[in-house]
Amino acid sequence: MKNPLITTPAARLLTHTLLATAALTLAAAPAAAITLDGVGLPSEGLTLQATQTTGTGFGNADNGSQGSNGSELNELFADINNGVLELAITGNLESNFNKLFIFFDAVDGGENVLLGDNIDGGFNEIQSLAGLAFPTGVTPDHGLRVEIGGGFAGVNFFDLVTNTATSVVNVGGPGDLPLVDAGGPRGVTVGWDNSNVDGVTDMDVSLASTATTGLEFEIDLAQAFNGSQGDIEIVAFVTNGGGDFLSNQFLPGLGTGVANPGAPGTFMITDTVTVSGPPIDGALLGDIDGDGDVDLVEDILNGDGVSDFDILRMNWLETNDTFGDLLTRGDGDLNEDGEVGIADFREWKDAFNGSPAQIAQAFALLTGQVPEPSTAGLALLAGVLLGGARRRG
Repeated sequence: MKNPLITTPAARLLTHTLLATAALTLAAAPAAAITLDGVGLPSEGLTLQATQTTGTGFGNADNGSQGSNGSELNELFADINNGVLELAITGNLESNFNKLFIFFDAVDGGENVLLGDNIDGGFNEIQSLAGLAFPTGVTPDHGLRVEIGGGFAGVNFFDLVTNTATSVVNVGGPGDLPLVDAGGPRGVTVGWDNSNVDGVTDMDVSLASTATTGLEFEIDLAQAFNGSQGDIEIVAFVTNGGGDFLSNQFLPGLGTGVANPGAPGTFMITDTVTVSGPPIDGALLGDIDGDGDVDLVEDILNGDGVSDFDILRMNWLETNDTFGDLLTRGDGDLNEDGEVGIADFREWKDAFNGSPAQIAQAFALLTGQVPEPSTAGLALLAGVLLGGARRRG
């Protein structure tokens, strides 16, 4: 619920305390280390992690417009600062719906060889990458999909563990570029200038360091990846529009004179970038209110009386549009896909240490199909229904 009515003194005190804490947190937040405008990337101060070693086999851009007529990746810069992955890639993406995929191995889980059931938030071109293999021990779990065409430019964030995806940027094509501080969903913010004409050509890789414009991202590790294992492995590459043909534009590079590999299912990536950082604890699965447990009724002594299930129920089937704001884990959108729905209930259910009867009754309450009382679990749930509905987040 967007703006619930808070009437009790205790509720007003809690609200004022939360607002004051949020204000102090924002005031204390460190300034971003990079300017998200897609310009001057080598001078942003990030660590150079990879330089292109292969002349582009996907066209050398020379028109200097946001509607680039070639695709190339020149240099990759990245660091982890204050729980944020800062990433910059110089180059350009041809405006013919070629795809730039960036894969991250940031947490446990993931796929060493891509499966055919992944979702990327577009037309699922990622499924055409099925069979693409990563180095031994590297199991990407999340990624970014970038594309631009005549009337569309977009950045999607996808999760290989939960098979979900979120649109981060969706604009009307080259005419809406460059982008400055764009996005925000899943803690991903974007800067994008697609006008590069410098860097590698189809023959000369020595010019890679001359490119200064391209894509840059700030990725909040807690929001995007639900924490981090510490060091993060990264690889970026360009495909055709359908995702079923690999270019030779990889970072790290493939080596001098390597042609476009072609079919993804027959190719193995041999190198990734390692960005060093400390481990970051993620949120407990199913814990919507962030109090360290997963409950049906409020379990915390002296808690506020609002349980994880309360929040899930009061925001059930809300979307970013109906909610009027970006839904977060604290609003019940546990997978942060922009909707409080069945996937979020499943995460709560799997983490909740309750009986099958309690879980069945919980689902019945969410869907409005409450059966006749027949278990002790329903008695507990009746108490939930009596609680005042209000948003948490």
